[in-house]
Amino acid sequence: MRSSRMFKLFLIMTCLCVFLTGCGSPSGATEPAEGATKPPESQGPSATATPTSEPEPPTATPTLSPTAEAFLGEWVGVDQDSGGWSWFTIRREGDEAVMHLWGQCYPAACDAGFTRFPITDLDDGGFTTDRIFGNGTEVSEFILLDDMSIEVTSILDYTEASGIQDRTEVNHFQNALEVSGIPSIIGTWVYDQAVESEFTVLSVMFDVNELIIQAKAIIDGQEIDLGETTELDRDSDDSFYVDFEYPGGGLISGECRAGGDGTLIVAFFSEHMVDNVYTPHESVFVMHRMD
Repeated sequence: MRSSRMFKLFLIMTCLCVFLTGCGSPSGATEPAEGATKPPESQGPSATATPTSEPEPPTATPTLSPTAEAFLGEWVGVDQDSGGWSWFTIRREGDEAVMHLWGQCYPAACDAGFTRFPITDLDDGGFTTDRIFGNGTEVSEFILLDDMSIEVTSILDYTEASGIQDRTEVNHFQNALEVSGIPSIIGTWVYDQAVESEFTVLSVMFDVNELIIQAKAIIDGQEIDLGETTELDRDSDDSFYVDFEYPGGGLISGECRAGGDGTLIVAFFSEHMVDNVYTPHESVFVMHRMD
């Protein structure tokens, strides 16, 4: 009797264990412990990344030939009686040549503007430019000669209404570096610490037998263009003197000479009205060539 009761108790306990075990998670599945990180759910087949093409290397700057290099610089006229250009500059900007032309005008040379063309055009020892002006057109051929000067042949075709006869001009130009004394003072000079009335910019250009100087200065706290002046009958190759009218009355002047270290030394003087009284200002400062 007792053994029969024991057997029934065993059977009940067994059924209870089976029941409790089967009511949790599905068979074979286990829940992660609290605080444990669940594995990421499957996102399906992994996407294939689209390959990116390598960036193209920058275009190489063309290497100039010796002939093309010889064209770069500032060129001044050596036989200007026939008219034409007074001087011009050629510089490189990337794969282009940039030419700045100055024509013969009275009483001083006039800015004839810029022209651009591929730098490789200089490789053949010559190039051609064309322009339209007020009463006609001009085609100019620039040829580098054996003596490293440039010969310019310009064909001018005027309109009938102008009444001017068509003509051809031939002029020769020499690199400014070959002109005695000119390289030491020619160029654009800047001074970035200028006070009232002092020069901030002096642009010095050479035109056959004279210097042409353009200037800017600080006037009433602002940089003002003073215009242009010339110096004739120069008695020195490394110095010059300039004077300008002070806007509103007065004088701005400077005695300028080349420094031994590629600078321009300016002994400066100005006199202008302050509270109805002419007030002088003197100083000495050093200007540096613009890059």
